[in-house]
Amino acid sequence: MKIGAAGAEKASIALLGKQRIVQFEYIELCLPHDPLYSWTARIGFITDSTFQMAFQGILGTEGFLDRWAVTFNKYYDYFELRSPDDAYDLSSNLKSR
Repeated sequence: MKIGAAGAEKASIALLGKQRIVQFEYIELCLPHDPLYSWTARIGFITDSTFQMAFQGILGTEGFLDRWAVTFNKYYDYFELRSPDDAYDLSSNLKSR
C-alpha cells in the first residue's frame, strides 16, 4: 500500500480535536492465534506522518467490532475476542425473560 497514491480514496475525520486526512484501503486481517479467522476490511490510515499516538491498532465498528464480541478487562490488562454466536446465546437469554 502506498500512502498518497494517485486516485486513492481519501476523507477527512475528526480525531483528538483536529481534522485528519485518511486514506482508505482494503486490507486482509487475521487473528494470529488462528489463521482460519481472516477477513477483508476497509481501513482508514492517517496520512500525516507527524501524527503519533502512544498506541497503534485497528479497532472500529465496521471491519472489527461487527465481526467479534470483545470483552475488555482493564483490571487484569487483557481483552478477549469471541465470535458473536459463542459470546451471546440468544435462545437462553430469551428463555430467562
